[in-house]
Amino acid sequence: MGQSDLKLARTTAFEAFSLAETFAPDDRRKGIALELVTRVLYMKKQYQTCQPFLVRLLEMYKRCLGPEHIDTASIMHNLALLYHHSGKLEEADVQYLRAVNIKSAALGVDHPEVQQLTADYVDLRKLPAPLEAVSKAFTATFSDTLHLTRQFREGNAELTDLSSKS
Repeated sequence: MGQSDLKLARTTAFEAFSLAETFAPDDRRKGIALELVTRVLYMKKQYQTCQPFLVRLLEMYKRCLGPEHIDTASIMHNLALLYHHSGKLEEADVQYLRAVNIKSAALGVDHPEVQQLTADYVDLRKLPAPLEAVSKAFTATFSDTLHLTRQFREGNAELTDLSSKS
């Protein structure tokens, strides 16, 4: 998409969002408008502007679908990517791990969405920035997920609810 197309998309997205603000707080159309705004802002690499919209969308998904819903985990993954690209590594770490736990439990560790999410998280962990402030519990949970992934590939494990370990 060219810059002029992105500019038009941004304008259109914000017009849609402005109209959606007149709807009830959890109206589906408001969610669609929030998704549109966040997608356009992310594509334009306007991460700081995008963040409050994506956080708001995540809160809406948690209220409407529940905090453990697979679609809520998709928004967590998007927020993790946003934080990752913004250099907010500790925040990204927390969102990646939460999304990995939910999606692994729902889809299994060999599902392509879980594999992509795990790969994105591994990319974050390769960065040289310090992440010591990240909770040991989250790190242990992700280690369990990776261990379980290896066991699945070797045929030595059954799927367990990883979210119960967090």
